[in-house]
Amino acid sequence: MALDSTVGGSTADSYADDTFIDAYMANHPYQTGWTDAATHEAELKYAVIILDNWVEWGGVKDDITALTQALEFPRDLSWDVDDLYSTVIPIQIKRAQVELALHLVQNTEIYDPQALKDIDLGKLEMTFNTTVFVLPSVVTALISKFGVLKPGLGSGMGNATLVRV
Repeated sequence: MALDSTVGGSTADSYADDTFIDAYMANHPYQTGWTDAATHEAELKYAVIILDNWVEWGGVKDDITALTQALEFPRDLSWDVDDLYSTVIPIQIKRAQVELALHLVQNTEIYDPQALKDIDLGKLEMTFNTTVFVLPSVVTALISKFGVLKPGLGSGMGNATLVRV
């Protein structure tokens, strides 16, 4: 089954089409494990699901297509005075989808295996939390103009509170 990247489409499941994806990855310096868009269709579709469900996007879907539009883009963005992004998918969003799909290909999990869950300095014991969701930093940088991670999700960085016992 092929990717459907119809802008504003009711059955769209991808922001980027095969041509964009393959051209982007052709010159990617860290493409280990990547072959082509057709081979990694599942990861590309899952990347869109993650982005659309884990990111709080700015703006709103277009009034006309909001009820039938499958994906979160295109959107009406308050700062987009030319109304450009209500009819196209920003290149940064396409790149974010591909980068996240590449991350999924190269990693068996999307959780940070080194996220600190607990530390006991008395016994020098550390426990890591394997349920902390992490978007690769390149993805968070690409989407930063358009949205932010929903509360409770992380990008691999954060604060830990030390409690003296």
